[in-house]
Amino acid sequence: MNQKANRILWGVVLIALGVILGINALDLMEINLFFKGWWTLFILVPSAIGLLTDKNKWGAFIGLLFGVFFLLCAWDILSYDLLWKLAAPVAAVMVGLSLLFGNRSKKSKQTVPVDDTPLCTAVFSGQEVNYNGQPFHGGEAIAVFGGVDLFATGAVITEDCVVKATAVFGGVDLHLPATVNVVVTSGGVFGGVEDKRKLPPLEGAPTVYVRASFVFGGVDIH
Repeated sequence: MNQKANRILWGVVLIALGVILGINALDLMEINLFFKGWWTLFILVPSAIGLLTDKNKWGAFIGLLFGVFFLLCAWDILSYDLLWKLAAPVAAVMVGLSLLFGNRSKKSKQTVPVDDTPLCTAVFSGQEVNYNGQPFHGGEAIAVFGGVDLFATGAVITEDCVVKATAVFGGVDLHLPATVNVVVTSGGVFGGVEDKRKLPPLEGAPTVYVRASFVFGGVDIH
């Protein structure tokens, strides 16, 4: 869906909230918004909307899983201690699923081949990769409870390529040369993507398509 559809969905959510608050204020009936674990709605609602509106649904799906888990913990069905016990295996499964199925999403209008080569994977750790002076054809960078620094400022980029960046409770920093254009598509909850280069488009220059997913994390492009 496009941005218009996204605005419509958020509009419906806010209207529904306003109607419920109005009903409570007029004492027509009592609708309790603050049920046990109500705060998980701040994770569940954006994640659910992301599944409907974002082209890259991976981050929204992970956010929805976390939201459901926290809600079950608030209802005393699961324990918060379980989160820490399962953190490592869940992170491993997330990375594995991303590697297996991450490139099977619908193609964008730009028919750019995606290189399946993992550029860097950091799970409960920090990793740094330097491509300066080397050919760069894109790939995938994943940070789960950790951080990735990918330096390609001096890399040799002669054609369009795709970098898939996934940040789950972590961060990915992409350092790209000023001689390439950058196009970002993203999806996720409680995080964001920022192109800090703020450079004007370069006619005829190769383009790096950054496809970012994030959950409680972020992707920065330098």
